[in-house]
Formats: sequence, structure tokens, C-alpha cells
Amino acid sequence: MMALRLRVLPTQCPVDLFGLGVSMSLILIIPAEAQLRLAAPWAVAIAESMDCEIIPVVLGADHEILDRHTEATFAKLLYGSPSNSIANGHAPASVTTSATPATVAPSPATSAKSATSATTASSAPARDAAAGDSAGNSPAPLRSPVTVVNLEQDVEPIHQLCQERGCRLLLIPYSHADADWQLKLFQKSKYRTVWLNPCSPPPTKAAEIAGGYRLTELATKRITMKMLGLQPTAWGIDHQKPDHVDDDKQVELAIHAFDQLAADGKSLIVLASNDDNGWLSKAGQAALDEDCGSSFAMVREGQSMARGALARLRRWTDSITPPLSRSERVELQEDLETGSRPSFEFLGLISAASMLAAFGLYQNSAAVIIGAMLIAPLMTPILGAGMAIAVGNRPLFRTAWKAIGLGFVGALVSGACFGVLVLVLRGFSWPDLGPEKATEMWARCNPSPIDFCVGFVGGMAASYARTRKDLSSALAGAAIAAALVPPISTAGLQLVFGPWNLQAHGLPILGPIIVVGINVLTIMAGSSLVLWVRGIRATDGQRKKQDRWAIRTILAVLVAILLVLVGLLEAKLLTGG
Repeated sequence: MMALRLRVLPTQCPVDLFGLGVSMSLILIIPAEAQLRLAAPWAVAIAESMDCEIIPVVLGADHEILDRHTEATFAKLLYGSPSNSIANGHAPASVTTSATPATVAPSPATSAKSATSATTASSAPARDAAAGDSAGNSPAPLRSPVTVVNLEQDVEPIHQLCQERGCRLLLIPYSHADADWQLKLFQKSKYRTVWLNPCSPPPTKAAEIAGGYRLTELATKRITMKMLGLQPTAWGIDHQKPDHVDDDKQVELAIHAFDQLAADGKSLIVLASNDDNGWLSKAGQAALDEDCGSSFAMVREGQSMARGALARLRRWTDSITPPLSRSERVELQEDLETGSRPSFEFLGLISAASMLAAFGLYQNSAAVIIGAMLIAPLMTPILGAGMAIAVGNRPLFRTAWKAIGLGFVGALVSGACFGVLVLVLRGFSWPDLGPEKATEMWARCNPSPIDFCVGFVGGMAASYARTRKDLSSALAGAAIAAALVPPISTAGLQLVFGPWNLQAHGLPILGPIIVVGINVLTIMAGSSLVLWVRGIRATDGQRKKQDRWAIRTILAVLVAILLVLVGLLEAKLLTGG
């Protein structure tokens, strides 16, 4: 007999996460009477360990009888009724309660959009249910300590319920008749999910638990500790699948290992698997379908806290700014992909913009410099790189970087050529481009952390304007704010005119190049964020996960390097070194 002590909650006081009004719950899927009898003791044990309420979900249209059986089963388990015998002769948990009503707190009714109908039983103290009146009448019948929810056998309504009720764990008792649908629910679940074949009572000692696969040891231990407060003490498979062994043979070996664990007296075997199509998943499904005398559970972690927060952010942004339609996304992607390809036309336009910027810097004319910003085409490949980050498109990322590199080299050479032309026209007489006269030039020789903000906000504005045809005029303002070409032209002019060493007013050549690097990287980051919010995202299976992470890692490293360079440069300027 397993003794549990349930935390007692008033009926009107569900478990509240951080005081936000979100109750944390264990969602128990009940497809039929047999699964209810076997899984209910597990739900009680897990709910006690995780300190959360139980929400039984009865599937199907003909649910009235199963609803009553569900209420009665949990009443017997939680109130400790003498008639609490469970299927197969297994005695359920003997529940010890405190003086207040022993009830698992019911949740409020689900919203209409989730298409659920709640069958709510009233709560009453266990002592009132068990005690008769002074005249010796029979005790009042037990009242349900849970709220039964009725849903169709569909994945989406269950996910909606999990979201509304703050699901901490989704428990799916295995049913051979519903195995295909349960597999779909298990694989698509965004929450910590346990697919359980409860062939034995819940374990009470760590020696009774075994892990299925040692290479998933961390995930297995995390989930078993959450479920039961226990960790596995043995493992079925402790090595990777050899290359010469095919999947079917490996599944057979895994089943044999699981059977051996059951023969050794393990009452629960836990297999952690997020691989939906590999041999590990196939082995878990095969083990669920056989009765080896021990309970078997396939588990998956679901979304991490970060991914869950990201999903909530996406839903929130979608409610504020509706995503682009499919045709709009395709048109935008094609436009940015075309503009991100390096070409002679692109090189000619960036060279002309650099020449014009160099003239404005030489004349110290802000109006001419602004004109150069407007005709420079460098923003498009940077936005293309931002889109590549959002969708994880490595080929586009490489193409955009080639265009950015070509534009940088073209603008730098054009600025230097303009400087040579000025020298020739002046008869090789060096012009006075000191900090007092060439203020526009020297203003671009002092990179600072503020430049990160300018580029990031400019990238967000440019990408948002690009997704809205009625805001195309805002692209000009974003291009002016980003100011990509003038720093490159400044570096080109200083290559010709000098000075070439650190000055009190800034760092020639290298300073403008750092400003350009900061702007390019932060524009990418800002544009990728806005494009992601507007619906330009990778779909499942569209891109390899490692491609997306590789791109983002490279970008993060480059940003970190530039931060260090800016810090060093500012330190030198402050010390006058």
C-alpha cells in the first residue's frame, strides 16, 4: 500500500502560478473505463509530487457514464473510501488528509472558443461525506474532488485546454485502440508529456525505477523527479546504436533490454524521446504495446521556458500586428532574395553613392551626404541577411554577405579614388581635413555603444516599412538613420589623406569601419526580429535546426567582438593613449 499526503486546497483557491491567476494542472486523458481505473492512482501520485490539481479529460460524445465513474474513482482515491479497489486487484493510494477539505482544486470553466463543456461536481469536506447524522442515518455519498472536462478526440482542443489551465504535465494512458491518435498527440504536444502504460502501481522507491536509454539520462531524471520525486537506478540501453545495426534490429534489442529490467523487478521503465521518427521512438511504441509486468512510460520534455515565452510573444505580436498573408510573404522573400544578389548594377550604384558621400564629406556638406545615403543600395542585402536569420536560410545568408562585402569594397575603393582625384586636381597639395573643418568626417571616427541602438532601431523601421506597401516612404528615413555609406567613404578618404594613427578626436580608418560593422550587424538583428514578428519564419522541417543556430551563433560572436573593440577604443580615447 502506498501512502500519500495530498496538499489540501479550498475549492475556490486553485494553484496559482506567480499570482497571475493561472492554475497549474495535470491533464489526464481518459479514453475509456479501463484506462481510468489503471491511470487514476498514477495521476494522484504525480499530482502530489508536482503539487498541482488534476483535470480529467473524458474523450468522446457518450461521456455521461464515464464522467460519473471518473468522479467516483477520484473521490474514492482522495477521500480514502473503503471501497477503493482498483482494477487488476491493485489497491490504490491510501490518502492521508488534513483537517480541511481534502480536494484537488477544480479549475474555472474553459472558454467557449475551446469548445469544452465542463461537468463540475460540488466540493464538500471529506468528513461531511463520510459522516452520518446524529440519528444514525447512512453517510452522504462521496462528492467529486475533481472537475471533469469533456472534449472531442482531437489534438487542438486538448492543446487549448492545456494552455488555458497552465498544464505542467499531460498524462496519456496507453490505449491500443487509440494508439495512432495518442502518438499524434504525444508528438505534437508542446508540454511535458507522459505516454504511460500503467501495468503496475506507481513506484515508491528509486530502486523500482529504470531508465530506458542512458544517453537521455538528464531528461529522464528531470521528468521522473518531477513526476514522483525519484530517479532511475538502472538503465536498459547504455550506448549509441552501432552503425552496422539497422533500426529494426535495434528496436528488438531495446525491447529485450526492457523485458530484462522488468524481470529484475523494476516497476516503472521510463524512456525519454523527442525523436519522433527514429529507432528510439519505435522502440518506445513497441514497449507500450506489450505487457511485460512493469509499467512503461514514454516521456518528452515539451517546450522549455524560453521557447514557451517565445511562443507567447509570437501570439501577442500576432494579435497586435497580423502576420503577412502567404502571397505577401512570398513576394517579399522573392524581392529581398533578388536584391541580395551581388551584380554589376549593385556595384555601380554603391560606387556612385560612395563618390557622392565622399564629395559631401570633403565639402563638409550634410545635404550632399544625405543624398548619398538615399541612393545607396546596401540596405537591401542587409535586410536579406536579416530574413535569412529569421527563416534559417543559410544559402541566402551567404549570398547576402557576398553582396554586403562587394558593396563595402566598392564603396571603400570609390571613396579612395575620389581622394586621389582631389589630390590630382589640387596638384598633389594636401587639403586641410582637420577636426575643425571636416566635422562630418570626424564625427564618423568615434564608434560608441549608442551606434548599436541606432542600427537596431533603423533595421526594425526599415524592415517594417518593407512589409507595408503604404509605408514605403519611410524607407528613406531608415536609410538616412542607418548611414551606411558615409563611414565607408570616410575610411576611403582617410586612406588617401591620412592621418593614419589614433587622434584625440577619433580613430581614422578603423573607427569608420567599426561604425559600419556595428550598423550592418544591428540592422540584421533588428530586421530579423521584425520579419519574424510579421510572419517570415521557418516552418517545421523546412530548415535544419543546426543551420538556424549556426547563423545566429556567428552573428552573436561578431557582435561580441565589435563590443569589445568599441570598449577598447573608448578606453584609449579616455586615457589619451
